[in-house]
Amino acid sequence: MNTLFTKNEEEANGIVAKVMGITFIAYTLVYILDLIGVFRVNHILMTAVYIVGSISLLVPSMMVKFGDITKARVKYINVTCAGLFLFFTTLTLTRHVVVIYTYPIAIASLYFSKKLNRYATIMTVVSVTVGQALAMGLGIETDHNFTSMQEMLIWGMMPRVIEFCCVASIFTMLSTRTANMLGSLMGVDEQKRMFNEMKQLQEKNNELSGQLNNLVGQLVESTHISNANNQEIAAETEEIMRGTNENLEKVACTHENLNHISDQMNLMGDRCNQLSKSAEQIKRLSEDNKKTMDAATKSMKSISENTKSSVATIQRLGEKSKEIVGIIQTITAISAQTKLLALNATIEAARAGEQG
Repeated sequence: MNTLFTKNEEEANGIVAKVMGITFIAYTLVYILDLIGVFRVNHILMTAVYIVGSISLLVPSMMVKFGDITKARVKYINVTCAGLFLFFTTLTLTRHVVVIYTYPIAIASLYFSKKLNRYATIMTVVSVTVGQALAMGLGIETDHNFTSMQEMLIWGMMPRVIEFCCVASIFTMLSTRTANMLGSLMGVDEQKRMFNEMKQLQEKNNELSGQLNNLVGQLVESTHISNANNQEIAAETEEIMRGTNENLEKVACTHENLNHISDQMNLMGDRCNQLSKSAEQIKRLSEDNKKTMDAATKSMKSISENTKSSVATIQRLGEKSKEIVGIIQTITAISAQTKLLALNATIEAARAGEQG
């Protein structure tokens, strides 16, 4: 239903733009007639009012061309523009406008909205009353049938307002009836759509039924195959049960082995605890040994230094020993020569003794 009325509003916006465009052409003709003297409105005032009234007539066309006509407020803007045009027309052409009173309500009726028709009715009454009052108060165009503002309101405006309200009620009832007919038409379209959907659903159900029958046949065949397989499975199950009993015995044996392994693991845990304690003792001993090794290292460093000093001393003693060996060799040579001389002297003595 919303879609149908929204579409109607969009089409009505386009129609209103065209109607107001035609009205603008007619209004331009009235302005030209006033310039040539057919109407007796002041040319300057008529020109100013013509410009403002023309703008109000061209706003719907501009919105249709450049704006978004899908928004709901567009129809209220169009009716407001029609009311403003009526106000300016009443202000300048007071004695010449009567039928034009229905212009806003006729525009509103294109939308088939009761609420919009009421708004157009109020807009028309206010525009006409204020326009007539200002025209008489400012002396823009004098209606000699009324000599005072009170006479104009009572004998001039009140009958016209009553007549207009009667015409507006007819337009409102026509809009309401048309809206109801559109709603009924929408119901028929909705029923057709539902019928088509049900028909398509029935076709799908028939197709699904055929597929279901095929599936049932396949299921029966699968059941026979499954029964044969179940018998084979039963035979295999008996063998599996026998094997299961053997497996249970093996599981019991395995359980005993696991208990034995658990005991061994507990024993290993105790040993690990002992090893941990031993490791702690070794750690402490290692720390003591480290301290001892550090002291020994210091002692070895001291010994090394002393050894280096002793080596230097020995080297000096070696050099002195070499000198002593040289002296001894000299002494030995001298001693040998002395012995040789003594021997020679002895020989010589012996010779002299024999001779003597």
